[in-house]
Amino acid sequence: MKIGDTIRRWLEEEGFYVRELKDPKAEFNIEAKHANGLSVNVLKPKGPTEVVLVVSKLIPAGRIREAISVMSARELEWLKDELVLRILSMPEVLAYIDGKLRHIVIQVPVFLEELSKPKIIRGVYSVLKALNVATIVMKRATGGGVDE
Repeated sequence: MKIGDTIRRWLEEEGFYVRELKDPKAEFNIEAKHANGLSVNVLKPKGPTEVVLVVSKLIPAGRIREAISVMSARELEWLKDELVLRILSMPEVLAYIDGKLRHIVIQVPVFLEELSKPKIIRGVYSVLKALNVATIVMKRATGGGVDE
């Protein structure tokens, strides 16, 4: 059985809605959607890489996006620092935050030599948690509260 098929089965066993995405840059790219509506992708980049990535992108929208767009440089820098502090304090989680907070890419790498169902599922839940934390931090910083 191929790695992508095995990972897909693991995600389905955990109750995720999964679908295979066409991605010319990846050997496989599986979208896993949680019951809460958030989704992550589990993919293996093409080439000689020995890693599977659990990844998601958060794009601020609506009132949060509007509030961010009028922040001073100092406020924006504080918010980016707060996001980095909160997200990177989570074990194994990596993040890329673009300079103007147009998007945040959150990922957990899983090396092939360590590949297992617990590692993949823990990576998925770590990314989902980081997405939630980032959303809460941005809502609080922009006056949106956490229950909108």
